[in-house]
Amino acid sequence: MTQQTNHPATDGDDDRRKGVRRTVTVLVAIVLFFFLISFVQIVLMK
Repeated sequence: MTQQTNHPATDGDDDRRKGVRRTVTVLVAIVLFFFLISFVQIVLMK
């Protein structure tokens, strides 16, 4: 019983990685959007 530690990435791992990257991109876009809205409201109040 030997374990492979350096196995090449399979298609499932690659798809999962792309999904995680897409999720992180969407979350960052949402955070930047709300930050931009807050910034505009602060500028307009002055």
